[in-house]
Amino acid sequence: GACPSPQPESFLVASSLSLHATSRSRHYLVWHAPARCLAMASMLPEFDTPNSKAILALIDQLALLFGYYTNRIDLKTGDLAAVCLPDCTLTAHAPLWGTKPGKEKGVPALQVRKTLGGSLLPFVRIARHDMQLAMHPEGKGICLFFEVFMKLKVCPCFGNLMKVPLLFVVNVANDTAGVLRISSIHEWPAKDTAEGRTLLIEKVGWPAETKFTPYVAFGAES
Repeated sequence: GACPSPQPESFLVASSLSLHATSRSRHYLVWHAPARCLAMASMLPEFDTPNSKAILALIDQLALLFGYYTNRIDLKTGDLAAVCLPDCTLTAHAPLWGTKPGKEKGVPALQVRKTLGGSLLPFVRIARHDMQLAMHPEGKGICLFFEVFMKLKVCPCFGNLMKVPLLFVVNVANDTAGVLRISSIHEWPAKDTAEGRTLLIEKVGWPAETKFTPYVAFGAES
């Protein structure tokens, strides 16, 4: 079968397995460890920026908790507190998801997870394509660019309900014990990485040396 998208080293070391959901078993976890897929994971680019390994590990765990790998969220399992600071919020910037300019508001990450797991993912399949990654040069966070494709699970023949390119910007900070955690998440509209890089530098305040690299991981299909 198809090889799941390669995952960060932290995930592979922790589990010695790769996780994906096949078309036959969308609602079940399928565990296997083909050597070919593990080899693909080792081909992902590495980064020499501060906190890069710890940040990738956090994004891997966030992806697990938000159903990126299996397209389902089990609200009875998983500890978001092990990944995010207590006051971590997700902010969608206009016009993403119908947000109006000037009306952007951060929503607690825990609430976002409950909403996705309870009312969206049971009915909609979300696929992510063209994933690319930019690591903050000073180790303050990470940005993923990808295109979100949504289809109804009950009738995928209708094609995509929605196709949305966006930036997924994650900021990190140490908790009271000095452990790195996700402090906030922002989703910005961007048609491609060129527009995304300009936005990161001019609006978000990232350094001019910011650059994107293809990085097919965290459950992305391409």
